[in-house]
Amino acid sequence: MAPGCKVTFRLRGKLPAPEGPGLRWTRLGSNGFGAVVTGLKPQDLQAPKVRRKLVDLWRGRRGLLVLRGLQLSPEELVDLTGAFGEVEEALAASRVKAQVQTTPGHSRRGVVMRLGNSRDPATGEPNGSFTASALLRSATGTEACQFNCESKQPNWHTDGTFRQRPPTGSALYAIQVPPTGGDTCFADASRAFETLPIDTQRRLEGLEAVCSQAHHDALHNVKKPGTYTLMSPEQRMQMPLMAVPLVLTHPETQRKSLYGANSSVFRLQSMNSPAPPSELLERAEGPEAYEDPSVDELRSLLPHATGPELVIRWHWDVGDLVVWDNRCTMHCATGFDHQTFVREMWRTTFHDMSWQPPVRQLSRE
Repeated sequence: MAPGCKVTFRLRGKLPAPEGPGLRWTRLGSNGFGAVVTGLKPQDLQAPKVRRKLVDLWRGRRGLLVLRGLQLSPEELVDLTGAFGEVEEALAASRVKAQVQTTPGHSRRGVVMRLGNSRDPATGEPNGSFTASALLRSATGTEACQFNCESKQPNWHTDGTFRQRPPTGSALYAIQVPPTGGDTCFADASRAFETLPIDTQRRLEGLEAVCSQAHHDALHNVKKPGTYTLMSPEQRMQMPLMAVPLVLTHPETQRKSLYGANSSVFRLQSMNSPAPPSELLERAEGPEAYEDPSVDELRSLLPHATGPELVIRWHWDVGDLVVWDNRCTMHCATGFDHQTFVREMWRTTFHDMSWQPPVRQLSRE
């Protein structure tokens, strides 16, 4: 079998929850990674005890939780996400068109973002944030999730590392899905780090990634022109330039994880190094979308981090909700026939406000 990812979402029998009974859940992957909860009713989602159990299960299964068969309004999605952290209340200006409208005056504030190739039923205009992802070599095979260094696909990443406060995690809810394709793959970033050679672990702990949203947008624009608008020099100056550790210690479990893989990374450097030279920054954030060769070291880790024993590939059904923890997982989207079918997902993003991310802003001067 070709190297790839293991489809491990088949249910394997009931297990006791880490913090007591009350939920019907099953293992999702190996080595304690991921759980699937079924049979939840609308009234269950409102019960504080059930919500606490869901959060405990999410933590106990290494930051990956799937809830199946839900029927949620945008307001209910925001409300449920609030059990895991403080829900973000605004989208970036470039994503406003993808905002799902919620009822004004809803008791819990938060924003829902639409992902996919859906269109506004009234105008026919695209109403979601959509970037075509690489099609898997097989619609049902297990080999295609593993990162390929030659093609640089699939696009495995950690969300939002270019931000001054990277998000703790996200919740993704399926509204409309294609019959094949459009799967999402998740990797256990803690296990990935723990299974590296000790000397590699030590080296990585001394490195940080330099992240820039302007580079992220420029790079995607190079790959597919028109995907993002290239930022002007003035806009770039207003965006933070962030240094992010390649190894993150989870504040609750104290486990170390690979962290920071993202299209915003254009340079690796020793911890606490100064900002890159202005000439390099200009190349990285401009039309060239230059990447320093040092980034190859991060990319070379991904085939290991996304190997068969570390990855779960989830095939969506309408009503599925997946919650993941960016601090100990990575994920990637996979493609589908977007000329024929529609995929619409709703996403919320949340923060653990008790956690201070170990990132630092670099000077652009």
